[in-house]
Amino acid sequence: MRRRLLLACALLTAAAPAYAQTFALSDVSAGYVFLNDPQTETEFPRGAMGSIGVAAGGPVTIVGEAAFSRAHVSGFASDTDLSFVSVMGGARASVRAGPLREMFQVLAGPVFASGTRFGVTETNRGLGIQPGAGVDVPLGGRWWLRGEIDLRYVTKQQNGDSAQRQLRAVAALVYSRDNR
Repeated sequence: MRRRLLLACALLTAAAPAYAQTFALSDVSAGYVFLNDPQTETEFPRGAMGSIGVAAGGPVTIVGEAAFSRAHVSGFASDTDLSFVSVMGGARASVRAGPLREMFQVLAGPVFASGTRFGVTETNRGLGIQPGAGVDVPLGGRWWLRGEIDLRYVTKQQNGDSAQRQLRAVAALVYSRDNR
């Protein structure tokens, strides 16, 4: 057992430097998210996102994104606070079109939904699949402004709630290491 553990550690240590050299940070972004859930006719006007991209070769970038969206719904007997939090990963392809940079991405990962009413909070989790497209506008140097539209499908949640389809609009500031 000890010999296997030492062998595994030696292999991981020897492979780490070569593995680290193959990845290069491509971009970092942060911005505003507006989420609309047409099924429940609820708009989530308070939201934010952050993402990081790692160049995978050519026009493809491996992306990780975290985002949240919140809404406050006034009711007769009690107000309701709703939120969605997502942590997703996937791939983005981007191409230059004149001065603009067009992008298309597909992300997937857990989406956590929660609602609080009468002081009681219920939280659920589902798998989100989120294709999207957008345009980056150059601001100067390595800075870009991104406009993006995403369609998010969230699978049936653990408490039995039905699947959801959501529409997301994103406006983000992007720092990009390359101009492709």
